[in-house]
Amino acid sequence: MKDSAVKVETVYNNAVDSLKKSERTFPEGFRFAFRDQGGPSADKFISYLLRELPETRDEAAKIATIDDAFNKAVETQRSDLQARYDAMFNEALTGGAKPNPQGQKTVIARVLFGLCVPLAEEAVQGKEEEKKLAGGTPASEAYQNALVLTDAYKQQIVRLNVVCGLRGGIAAISERAVVLRQLGEAANISLLDDRQQFALDHAGGIDSLRQQAKLVGSLQQLVTASEAQKAKHASIVKDAEKEIENLNDKLHASRKMTLDELAALRQASQEVLQIRQTVRDAIRDTYRGEERIRELEKRVRELESAR
Repeated sequence: MKDSAVKVETVYNNAVDSLKKSERTFPEGFRFAFRDQGGPSADKFISYLLRELPETRDEAAKIATIDDAFNKAVETQRSDLQARYDAMFNEALTGGAKPNPQGQKTVIARVLFGLCVPLAEEAVQGKEEEKKLAGGTPASEAYQNALVLTDAYKQQIVRLNVVCGLRGGIAAISERAVVLRQLGEAANISLLDDRQQFALDHAGGIDSLRQQAKLVGSLQQLVTASEAQKAKHASIVKDAEKEIENLNDKLHASRKMTLDELAALRQASQEVLQIRQTVRDAIRDTYRGEERIRELEKRVRELESAR
């Protein structure tokens, strides 16, 4: 934050100096001086800052420091971003003015997809995967193209598909792609209407839109790959359903065979039981017969001894 304030202070001084040599208003001179510094575009923040600064060149030249204006602009932008953040998450949590499960699921998918890039950036910091980003800045084309190829970004896409389903994930990606495509078309129309003035005032915006257009291409490839994966999964599911049907038929046949064999086993067990009972009775009768024979033999011996 301190470095940003120093840079803005430098821009302010340059803007005041340049106004002495031109007919620009202070806001025009400030924007021109800021863009002359290079680096990522910050038009929205500059608009917030200029609201806190005088509009006339003479009043602007009297300001000793713009620290207060800078801090107010930072707070205004923070409040705006916080409000947008809260609105998005509240809509995802509540489902909006007319909540319904499908609408809320769509909002959640949109929020999760929007978080893929910042969460992936946070996940790769200080890790080996950060080397894949080619040392670019977050606003650069190389950085964005490398980021969507990292495992951290892919994990966020997988998380999106797991939470919202493959269809919801594809819908969120497609919606974002449509929005970015519309932004590109709007930029092209504006460029045709006032090419020279637009190129002068929005050079940073054009570069950002070009990067976003290439990001759309990368995301479209991801959509195509996801659709191919969806078709592949549908084929696998169809084959699995057929296999389940065949296994169910075999299971029914096996159950019937098992029931028939159990009935036969019960019949055989009954017959074995009856045979065992018959053998038991025969053994009992045999024992009784042997005892009778022994008694008769004893009497015979007693009679012979009596003679």
